[in-house]
Amino acid sequence: FFVPMVVASNVCVSCKECVGFISHPIHEAVKDAAVGWFSVRDKQGVTYAEADNKYYSCITSVAMTDDQDIKTCNVIRKLEKGEMFLAVGEPVVDEGAGITRMNGKALKDNKLGWITIKGNAGTVYADTTTKHFTVLREVPLQKTFSTLAGKSQVVRQLEDGEALQVLDGPKEETYPAEVRLKGRALSDDAVGWITKAADNVRPWTPSYKCLDSTPLHSSRSPEGAEVVRQLETGETVELLEGPLPEGGLMRMKGRAEKDRAVGWVTIRSAEGKKFMAS
Repeated sequence: FFVPMVVASNVCVSCKECVGFISHPIHEAVKDAAVGWFSVRDKQGVTYAEADNKYYSCITSVAMTDDQDIKTCNVIRKLEKGEMFLAVGEPVVDEGAGITRMNGKALKDNKLGWITIKGNAGTVYADTTTKHFTVLREVPLQKTFSTLAGKSQVVRQLEDGEALQVLDGPKEETYPAEVRLKGRALSDDAVGWITKAADNVRPWTPSYKCLDSTPLHSSRSPEGAEVVRQLETGETVELLEGPLPEGGLMRMKGRAEKDRAVGWVTIRSAEGKKFMAS
């Protein structure tokens, strides 16, 4: 039982939890080629991945060599147009040759070496790509776009430091507006916020109907209490105090509409059986 409290002259507050949640749909994990959707940033602003400017895409064919020095190096192999290259460190400018070199790894076969990313005539051989992300903290890779509970199955968990290739996106996921209530729990006076949904709360009234015949007691604890009288199925009882927990039971003090008899009655048993309903 939860009593709404007035907040800024309103009983309830409606919040639109809809913006700021970004998913990058259809990513391929470089680790195992697993494909799916994952969240780059959630609605609380927590960032799970970021664009990685260490990935280069070859704009044209370029030689990968075993050394930085273009005069003494040996060619390992040719990188083809469109191949991906993961940089290690920062670009190195060879002032004498007028070129810019980069050390790293070819993703196609994991071979290590140096490539020229910019020639002496200004020709660009490889450039950074925005199509790769690095995971900053563990986050699920999901089969479908929606992150709502029950809407998408998890392919697997993405690990901190994993590399991902963007196949489509980014796209923003929106959420329906949520209605939030601030209130006080009658059982222990705890104060806080809850989310109002069709299946979790309903309007409360001080009028209760007897669902099954049950005794009306003279005190809150039924142990050793005098029975005022037996309430019959269908009777209406007005709440005077509670509901309050009592030894596993949920009890309330009420007044029977039929004859104004006052006493304590069990709303719900320890096993969950309901005797009274509002």
